[in-house]
Amino acid sequence: MRRLVFAVLGLTAFSLQAAEPYPNRPIRLIVGLAPGGTQDLIARTASRQVAAQLGQNVVVDNRDGATGIIATEMVAKAAPDGYTLLHASSDFVINTLMHRKLPYDIYRDFAPVTIVVYGVGYLMLAHPSVAAQNVKEFVALAKNPQSRLTFGSGGIGNNLHLAGELFNMRTGANLTHVPYKGGAPAVNALIAGEIQSLFVPPTPTVLQQLKTGRLKALGFTGAKRWVLLPEVPTMVEGGIKDFVYSGSWHGWLAPAHTPKEIIARLQIETQKAMQEPKVREPLIAAGYDPAGSSTEEFRRAIKDDAQKTAELMRAAGIKRE
Repeated sequence: MRRLVFAVLGLTAFSLQAAEPYPNRPIRLIVGLAPGGTQDLIARTASRQVAAQLGQNVVVDNRDGATGIIATEMVAKAAPDGYTLLHASSDFVINTLMHRKLPYDIYRDFAPVTIVVYGVGYLMLAHPSVAAQNVKEFVALAKNPQSRLTFGSGGIGNNLHLAGELFNMRTGANLTHVPYKGGAPAVNALIAGEIQSLFVPPTPTVLQQLKTGRLKALGFTGAKRWVLLPEVPTMVEGGIKDFVYSGSWHGWLAPAHTPKEIIARLQIETQKAMQEPKVREPLIAAGYDPAGSSTEEFRRAIKDDAQKTAELMRAAGIKRE
């Protein structure tokens, strides 16, 4: 009889625990890059506000390595209970196009939650020594076989690389690609004059380098001029037809089979957070458009991004590793 009583009490306690509203403990948000970068800034800015709204901590856990593959695998194999999430950029899609084998499937193993922010475009930067003051002059210089101009990126196949290859394709130029281990080292290489050009998000760090004259901006790859640098023309205005490249989105994903009501709660709270001025202002200053999209919109964006990126990689001759 005593065992039966304890069993009933245990079952009741379990039922009460299971019935507790989500979330009832801290949420871990895994970021696939080291602290201090743009992705980390976006994750922390958004998560602080979402945490305040949920009444639970959202702990950012940076797991750097393998262009985000380590972090992505961790979330793919996590319990689908809403307490482990992935903050990913469009490298989430690029990795599956760049690598023949991955320890996860981006369509099978994940449940999209929301696109936190959309990229608005990249600045086309040049070293001050480059004899071009605008996109048109740079194109003419790049087409000269004697110029031997280069462009840097944060690694083979990433968005900075793809933007440079799109420039080559749209202009007939032949800039030589020089990959670095991340966007920050590529910016430092441009400042040092190791490379002549670079496509990069308009972060506060980059803006500071422009103000000091250590770099110059020739154009912007967005559909319209960036609000914080209205004097810099778009690539289309600079004479390159059909050159619009918005760059990377950043979004949150959960493990597959996470309950739909949890996904919906996270999406609603993120969308609400993106309306807060204290959240919007630093994100806009970092070159992003706050969103909080629907889960279905995010799912479509992943598929569309994969198709467009695969086409660009094929045209540029970028092969899987």
